[in-house]
Amino acid sequence: MMILHFLLLFPTISASLNFTRLPYTNPPPPARCYNAMDYDPVTNSLIIFGGIKSNTELYRDIWQFELNTKLWNMLETTSSYYLGMF
Repeated sequence: MMILHFLLLFPTISASLNFTRLPYTNPPPPARCYNAMDYDPVTNSLIIFGGIKSNTELYRDIWQFELNTKLWNMLETTSSYYLGMF
């Protein structure tokens, strides 16, 4: 969210930014929208939760992208209570 706020508040700076797709060594999670993402400084990882694939399919999974190793990992959860994030 902070990046989005930065881009909106400083359009002249954001116009000069370049984004590059990071390489990865194993398959990433399926494409989705409306997911939540955060950075974990302890593991230097991006954490992705939930999202929507289509009007009828919600994701309830949690994925970790390790920035040091470029590895995607689907994280196991101990609860089946959560309904998904969209």
